[in-house]
Amino acid sequence: MARVDGRRIATGVRHLTAGLVGSRLLMAYVALGILSGFGNGGPVGLIDAVINYGLLGVYALIVFLWTDNDDRSVEPKQEMAIAASRRRDVTAIVVAFALAFGFAAWLWSHGFPFEVYSSIRRWLADAGWNPALAAKAANASVVSAEAVVLFALAIPVLKLRPGQLGLAPRRVMLGMVLAAAGFVLAPVSRLITGGTALVWQGKLAIPIVLGVLAFQVFSNGFPEEFIFRGVILSRLLALLRRPASALVLSSALFTAVHIPSALASGVLRGYPWVVVLGLILTPGPEPTGLAWGYLFYRARSIWPGVIWHTSASVVGCPFLGC
Repeated sequence: MARVDGRRIATGVRHLTAGLVGSRLLMAYVALGILSGFGNGGPVGLIDAVINYGLLGVYALIVFLWTDNDDRSVEPKQEMAIAASRRRDVTAIVVAFALAFGFAAWLWSHGFPFEVYSSIRRWLADAGWNPALAAKAANASVVSAEAVVLFALAIPVLKLRPGQLGLAPRRVMLGMVLAAAGFVLAPVSRLITGGTALVWQGKLAIPIVLGVLAFQVFSNGFPEEFIFRGVILSRLLALLRRPASALVLSSALFTAVHIPSALASGVLRGYPWVVVLGLILTPGPEPTGLAWGYLFYRARSIWPGVIWHTSASVVGCPFLGC
């Protein structure tokens, strides 16, 4: 990362503002996200959402400043933005989302994956594992199989290259910096909203939390970043050639895949289906889909997002209320 000064910061702010104002779709999506804070928690929720979208702007500025020299370098960034085949890219998006959503619905409807999860969790608990660690390990065992299947389809079958999927390890330190910011924000989140990361709750010993963090890589960090950023967002960028539209669509699909777990938890019980549809069409008061999507778009790699995503809710809070 080059030296940061006032001129570079001003350039970054102008660039991000132009990107937001230049896309009516992104502006509307962000506005809906802020307003959803009011729906979740009234005036206090609205204030929290405003703060979170301010944090999103700060994160975006950090990412831009960290990667702005890439735009003038000779790195082969354009490989990801070249569609080898429109049909192949559309197929990749459909297959990735169908697999992710279908697997989530199957899991949370207590189908076969849930039975496997429950069996592994019971076996580990009987072996003396901490309940939280056993649950996370069982979840990682089941969910990681989904990523393996998609990986096997994306490269050998759909003929997508690792570079197109953002698998090259780039900007890893950027991911660590963003994760560290979440670690600092977590106690602030606890003070303001009551929600905080696992390590700050004080209910588990540090070694257990670190074990949960390790399994989080395989249950959330890598699978979701590979599916929604590596496959879906990269192919949307290639197809649409409009980064803002691609970010919005990938974020909406990322939100949609979490609906089955929300339905299973009972959070949405009693609400009409129009509310469920509304949840899909808004990034929510904590815009993680936009944050991790923009990070991938600029870094051209899933690995900074894997680090930041893995840390979320375990050792850090990217936004208030995690």
